[in-house]
Amino acid sequence: MAENVTQREPQYVGFWKRFLAFIIDSVIILLVILIAALAIYGRQYIELSGQGKTLIFDVLVQGVLPALAAILFWRYRGATPGKMLIGASIVN
Repeated sequence: MAENVTQREPQYVGFWKRFLAFIIDSVIILLVILIAALAIYGRQYIELSGQGKTLIFDVLVQGVLPALAAILFWRYRGATPGKMLIGASIVN
């Protein structure tokens, strides 16, 4: 007996909803980075950053970790937190 499986066509999310998801993701990442920077460097973070003393932290936390988080969310949840909040997901 064959199962009757129907596939739905994906409904594309418009630009403004995707932009809203991007803003939500950016705010979440900003808050995480700010909390991490303050936890590691304290209130001197801005001064140390201006002197170039936080370069490795900046590259790792502001570049590598957000990219890794996005990839992991895409892989295991099918969407970033912003996309989940607007009800969108990534499909093949």
